Amino acid sequence: ALKFVHPQIETVFSVDNGYINELVIENRCLFRSVIEDISLQISGFTGQSVLSIDNTPVEISKNAEIITNYVPFELNSKSLVSKIIQAFDKKSADADFFALSADILQKTEMYLDSLTDDFPCSLIYGKLNISSILKSVGLSIDGSDKSNLEKLFDYTELVREFDADKLFFLVNMRTFYSDNDMNEFIKTVLGHSGR
Repeated sequence: ALKFVHPQIETVFSVDNGYINELVIENRCLFRSVIEDISLQISGFTGQSVLSIDNTPVEISKNAEIITNYVPFELNSKSLVSKIIQAFDKKSADADFFALSADILQKTEMYLDSLTDDFPCSLIYGKLNISSILKSVGLSIDGSDKSNLEKLFDYTELVREFDADKLFFLVNMRTFYSDNDMNEFIKTVLGHSGR
């Protein structure tokens, strides 16, 4: 089981399917201290909080995310889009797509070579692969028809699909959403937690 502890909070938070922990910290100094600690550890620094899986400590930076900005919620985080591009790149090497991917890359290189034939200088370009093509076309997740809350849920699911099954610290979320919205969000998350 996934557990989270902080030395200034007596409770050990166990993260199990079917249950969402909610913590209200009224002491502003403690609140700031806990959020700073989690944020620094997610950025790769050391801290006081401990996240464990089956009672073995794990790096918070690889196993958790902190969300503090909800309006507008940005679905297209750089790290998530990079993970999706990596998945595309891997899929392009699968047997079903390998020949087509190789053909597209070869034809693109031939096209670029033919464009530079009559230039008065010699031009070079980086190695072509599917991920470089996807980056050049500005791959992004379309959330234009979704509410901020729907985007937030989609984001957590996409991180789970393309990166890792992470613990999400949703800081002050109730400040932005009504109780009804929060209840719907929680119900949706719990409905997908056993997958």
